[in-house]
Amino acid sequence: MLWTRGHVNKSNLHTKYLAIASDAVKSEDLTVKAIGMQMQELWVKEQVALKKFWKEEEPLRKLW
Repeated sequence: MLWTRGHVNKSNLHTKYLAIASDAVKSEDLTVKAIGMQMQELWVKEQVALKKFWKEEEPLRKLW
């Protein structure tokens, strides 16, 4: 898995995605609230996976 310049734009998209999820969680509609909570959980899992990836990738980059 290699990241390119597109990752920066993707990151901005994820910030918007998280904002939408936060608004949904604050909603009075329980269905919308449940969807928002699922979106937030997925976003957090993705961030953890990215941090793990970069943590493993960094020592390899130093070898290049």
